[in-house]
Amino acid sequence: MEEFSRIIKENIFLFLFLFFAGGILVGILGVRRNKQTRKSVVLQKPSDYILGMYSLFIGEIETAVKKLSAVVEKLPDAVEVYLALGNIYRNRGQLEKAIKIHKDLLKRSGLTQDERILALDALGTDYRVAGLLDRALQTFKDALAFNPKDTYALSQLVKLSEDRNEWDKAYEYAKELFKKSKLVDSKTLSYQLVKKGETLEKEGKRFKAYISYKKAIKILPENTIGYLNLIRLYLKEKNIEKARETFEKLIEKYPQKFHYVSDLIKELYPSEYEEKLKEIALSRHYKRALFTYLDEVEKSGKGEEIKIALETLVKFYPRSRTLHKKIFKLISEGKLDEEFIKKISIALSSSKETLDPFVCIHCGYKTQDILLRCPNCKEWNSFADTEN
Repeated sequence: MEEFSRIIKENIFLFLFLFFAGGILVGILGVRRNKQTRKSVVLQKPSDYILGMYSLFIGEIETAVKKLSAVVEKLPDAVEVYLALGNIYRNRGQLEKAIKIHKDLLKRSGLTQDERILALDALGTDYRVAGLLDRALQTFKDALAFNPKDTYALSQLVKLSEDRNEWDKAYEYAKELFKKSKLVDSKTLSYQLVKKGETLEKEGKRFKAYISYKKAIKILPENTIGYLNLIRLYLKEKNIEKARETFEKLIEKYPQKFHYVSDLIKELYPSEYEEKLKEIALSRHYKRALFTYLDEVEKSGKGEEIKIALETLVKFYPRSRTLHKKIFKLISEGKLDEEFIKKISIALSSSKETLDPFVCIHCGYKTQDILLRCPNCKEWNSFADTEN
């Protein structure tokens, strides 16, 4: 008995698989025998199905094809097996065979609605993989016509519409998918609206583009591309006030997104560019804004402004290698005096953030302490010494 228990434990997944596969086969045979409109067929070798599915499970594709082909020869009504065989052919790159199997299935008059939808979804996938996008699109539409709740067909229609740059359709399909499942999120919907707005803008439909961008931002407030496109659209319309208002809103809420809009500051504030850059850099202490401001005052040779920018960077980003390189460059060019060099050297050496942290390789949690277990993701022995 102990030996039997040991064998069961060691092969638990195999036993579960065979039990599951056998259950499916019994179900197939039972359903087929109980249907009066179909010819009752007794499979002479039930093991072909189990061995075929097991071979597929462990990656022995040739054996799987051989065994499942034997099944469909003896049990023509086994739709599930036909589908599995067609999918194997598709995964092997034998798309003509996959398409033929799935098309042949759809020619049958006695398919249930669920079987027809499965066959349509499989055929649509065959066409998509083969690059026959028009056929794939129509096939998934046919599947959706049979069952409006077919989330797989909807998800494929979203992808196909994106591939064809039909963003208005992609958004509508994604919105429908969002209602019916969790396969798409608000972030996806928001960015699809942005792409839809870009298409409308190219078509000269600027008012509709405005609506699309604003709706995208409403769905996902941190959608930077939505803000960026809206600002540029306002600039095209010579509406500088609304462009500035949108820019200020973005920078106020998401200063870390500065790099997306830095190139627009000159257009938005042409006569006060440097002052605006200084305001953003010194009031919000965002690194990229500070470096951009430092570059500007260096070009104009404003020594005191260079020092202010450097002191702020040393205070908030003492470990930045970009900053260290910048300091060395300014020293080598003679742009920093001895007293200031001594001042920032003391600031850098006294900073508590000069050491590179340990980083959890699973979740990215950083710490200066040597920990056996990550307090964030609870993984053991997951910290690595790293450089920032």
